[in-house]
Amino acid sequence: MKGMKAFQICMVNDGIAEGRNDQMDWKDMEPTADLEWERQALAKVAHELRTPVHGILGIARQGLETEDPAVKDAALGQIIQAGEHLAQLVGDVLALAKVQSGTWPCQEEAYDPRKLAEDAAALLRRTAGESEISVTITPGTPGTLLGDGGKLRQILLNLGGNAVKFSPSGKVGILVETVPSQEGVWLTMQVRDTGKGIPPEQLEAMFAPYVQGQAGQGTGLGLAISRELAASMGGTLTAESTPGVGSIFTLSVPQKLAENASSPRKWTAPTVRILIADDTPLNLAAAKGFFAPYDVQLTLCGSGEEALGLATEQDFDLILLDELMPSLTGTQTMKHLRERGITVPILAMTGLEAAPTGFDEVLKKPLNKHALEAALLRWLPAERIKYTKEQ
Repeated sequence: MKGMKAFQICMVNDGIAEGRNDQMDWKDMEPTADLEWERQALAKVAHELRTPVHGILGIARQGLETEDPAVKDAALGQIIQAGEHLAQLVGDVLALAKVQSGTWPCQEEAYDPRKLAEDAAALLRRTAGESEISVTITPGTPGTLLGDGGKLRQILLNLGGNAVKFSPSGKVGILVETVPSQEGVWLTMQVRDTGKGIPPEQLEAMFAPYVQGQAGQGTGLGLAISRELAASMGGTLTAESTPGVGSIFTLSVPQKLAENASSPRKWTAPTVRILIADDTPLNLAAAKGFFAPYDVQLTLCGSGEEALGLATEQDFDLILLDELMPSLTGTQTMKHLRERGITVPILAMTGLEAAPTGFDEVLKKPLNKHALEAALLRWLPAERIKYTKEQ
């Protein structure tokens, strides 16, 4: 992740040590895309920080120049608002530096995901204006999980705050659900809004630091911080949006069950048939290891053409395609399969930054076992999955 090399922000416990590199001369450095990006980011942060500071100073001076108590009270109120905004901006910058430097470790403590969502909604309602905020807890969600409730709360407030901002008079919904996994559960927290929506080509860019949405306010760090936090917990944060309809942000993280929570942990699917196409033998060998715990019937092949032939002749419950196969790419193979009337879920596997479109889901390479398991539980036929209790 890009950082500001001229001023290295070092996180020490809960404090900040700010050190200058005295050997660095900006004038002697060769211009690069990264350096230009860093300069623009630094200028962006400086501008955002100056705005509330100038506001505080200006309002304070006006308050000193008047004897009218009503004017003084109004000035104090405005100073408090500007100060809170400044504190949030500084907090965002430091939070991003902290999570990127790896000095924001994950905590494992008991928390109630249902209460966490309800508390976050209560905070959001204070500034929601005319927005309607609702919380839906899926039946069966455990009352106690083990994980980093603080990070989850931060993400939920970031996502909810954005949803409220872009849906000033619409609806914002928070959904909480869990799916049993090998090591506990996968916790999903989804935030939906009925705002303006985001053009598809801009979705991934919204997760880059210092990129603002349509409101054009703040440092644009909320989503960047949220995705970093999700990744630090072994999870993912994704988005989908339709302009004029609204947006959906989905957080999925693996969580452990508390000792007093009863829920199945391990599962197999011996009757499920999965087809995997990848032109790299090493990746196919790795796939065997990834899928072994689930006891599925696995068919492996090395090209899009082979996948077409196998999927046409045999029935599969799920198909995974590497995107960068020669001759027929994953996307081309997927389109041919759909043209032949094959309707089972088709997932892409890719290491590309720009995710291919048209698939039911895209898995990032190298495959993460937690993300893979969550995808399997989403797309495999639920009635064919067998859960077992740990002994």
